[in-house]
Amino acid sequence: MQVAAPADLECTATHSNVLVVFGGLLLVMLLAALDSTIVATALPTIVGELGGLAHISWVGLAVLADRDVQRRYIASIVTRAGVDVSTATAWLLVQIERERGVDVNELGRKGKCDAQKLKAATAELLDKSLIAEGSAANVYQLTKAGCQIYNRLVAARREHLAGLWPEWSPTKREEVAEILRRLARELVQEAEAA
Repeated sequence: MQVAAPADLECTATHSNVLVVFGGLLLVMLLAALDSTIVATALPTIVGELGGLAHISWVGLAVLADRDVQRRYIASIVTRAGVDVSTATAWLLVQIERERGVDVNELGRKGKCDAQKLKAATAELLDKSLIAEGSAANVYQLTKAGCQIYNRLVAARREHLAGLWPEWSPTKREEVAEILRRLARELVQEAEAA
């Protein structure tokens, strides 16, 4: 298997691609963190309102439903991009590009990905020559074909967001734009002039 030299890769993470992907992932992680914090804090009240521990399964069902919504969202981006990979594989491909040099098992742990699904996704990426072995065990980098799939996923995500944008009021758009500008300044430091 041949891995393209960095200069030959088409998935060079442009500033806007990094912001779109990182912004989307950051937003999902923030919402998940807030969700788990709020649920953990409110769980005794929720269970009390439901009538006791006998009804706690409803809370678990809500958490599972949230994961299902996330999977369906990723699946819709995969479909929109027109790529032939599973949802878990698309997720892992983006993670490998986003967190270069990180062991896939660590990526799976951070993303709370089932070990079997992670193994299957890694195998699919290797079988389709979308990743190649990197500098250490279980560390991979995207191949030229992997970069092409990555770019299609980014473009599909961007198209999806562009489709949502007109539905928002001008006030909401400005609020979101300001949040994204602030995140961009905080996350991607400007290069200092020499």
